[in-house]
Amino acid sequence: MNFFVKILWRASWRIALRLVTRLPLIALLACTLLCLAPGFDADERRLDLRLSSQSIAALAKAQQGTRNPLAMSAGYLAAVVHGDLGESTTFGAPVLELVSDRWPATLRSLVGGLCGGWLLAAGTATLVALLRSQAMSSAAGTMATALISVPSALLGLIAMLLNGPVAGAMAVVIFARVYQYAGRILERTAGAPHVVCAVGAGLSRWRLFCFASVAPALPELIAVGAASVGMALASVVPLEVVCDSPGLGQLAWKAALGRDAPLLLFVTLAMAAAANLSNTAADTAIEALARRRT
Repeated sequence: MNFFVKILWRASWRIALRLVTRLPLIALLACTLLCLAPGFDADERRLDLRLSSQSIAALAKAQQGTRNPLAMSAGYLAAVVHGDLGESTTFGAPVLELVSDRWPATLRSLVGGLCGGWLLAAGTATLVALLRSQAMSSAAGTMATALISVPSALLGLIAMLLNGPVAGAMAVVIFARVYQYAGRILERTAGAPHVVCAVGAGLSRWRLFCFASVAPALPELIAVGAASVGMALASVVPLEVVCDSPGLGQLAWKAALGRDAPLLLFVTLAMAAAANLSNTAADTAIEALARRRT
């Protein structure tokens, strides 16, 4: 029990340190890119002929703080610490309200896409490793390579035309990328000399695969799992935009089109925090496995 408590305590400190040190840097980089974007400080309201010169001057003064990325990121993070996520300039509503309405759709797409992609990749890699067929290995590798070269937006368009869910298109994206790594790892461990000798001695292929191939490769597979979360987060924006799914990816796209800094910054930081959480969980699991083996 003390072992797991120590692991969880160390993981808590690790994720807290990563979030405190990385999120401000990510916010600064995001604000810098926003400030360098053409037309970021433009405001359509200045073109309203009904506004007086005093009103236009007030709008220009209100936007002066958005031209300095350091001040912009510091002010936003200070507001977030106090529980103020800001108000969307595109939708005219609080950011927290917009996010709370859309995050369930994105979470369903992420969970479904990751589970579906991993099931496809793990099933294909298992068949290739158990059958030891060069033709099947080449076919699976060629299919995964071909799918990697297909943009996520095109897969989303195909899913939309077929009335398929975003999770289905994301599963294809995850399968293609996970199999390239997980398949090679399992093929290498399944082809190890001691495993081949054990198969020749008549031991069960399935038992050898579970205990002599998968078990030694668990740390590498966990690392691939953490990387697949980042892949899913990267693909959620084009997939939700093309499939018109009301999630955070579509919200981030609309915020980028409308130069909506508060909304865009929050979605960016939320996705960065999710990626850091998955990486920390993977590091903790790998550390726990290493300690249990020693």
